[in-house]
Amino acid sequence: MAITFVTGNASSLDSTGTISSHVVTSGTDRVLILFSAEGGDTTPQSITGVTWNTSENFTKLGRAAVSAGIDNDYCAEIWYLVNPTATTANCVITLDGASGAREYYLLEANGVNQTTPFRDFTTAFQNTEDTTITATLSSAVGDVVVDAAACGAHRTKTVGASQTQLFNATGAYSTSNRPELGVSWEAGAASVTMSWSLNNANRWATVLGSLQPSAASAGQVVISASSDIQ
Repeated sequence: MAITFVTGNASSLDSTGTISSHVVTSGTDRVLILFSAEGGDTTPQSITGVTWNTSENFTKLGRAAVSAGIDNDYCAEIWYLVNPTATTANCVITLDGASGAREYYLLEANGVNQTTPFRDFTTAFQNTEDTTITATLSSAVGDVVVDAAACGAHRTKTVGASQTQLFNATGAYSTSNRPELGVSWEAGAASVTMSWSLNNANRWATVLGSLQPSAASAGQVVISASSDIQ
């Protein structure tokens, strides 16, 4: 059985923290993953909790935040839920109350280890402006590495050559403090570097996680439907 990504649900939110009517299938060994980019005025927002179907709580994998202490700082986060109920329901994200905008991508993965979904993770950020978002993670053959990359609005992001893009909010929003989120995957190896190129330099933050296949999974990735790209 291969690791399978089911088409994700993208949401850009200002005043509400709910991704409505998301569908989780009855796929085997499933994990629901929330990729997040948050922006703020001098201090980016932070997620304090994520809930699926009213009462099923996510676990935080990692968070990376730009901490330049000036306008339009950003952070990236990844949260996950093992064996979510297969249904159509809401995903509710609770934040710390800081001012700013945020963007989410909710994705189901099947064929994932149910005891330890992520082998490892890493975070990285750049407080000064740069044209490359990049980080390197220890992984393994058979794993699948995913990332959440966050930068500022009005940037065109190009995914790294070895990665497959799942979501890219390139230039989709005009609000100055709106974060732009990129999500992609790459086949696991002893060491995996993920990157995004920016057409204009910006501060950035990124989180990488190495998904482990279930015992029955070969670690190969199949996209069950077309990815969301905005």
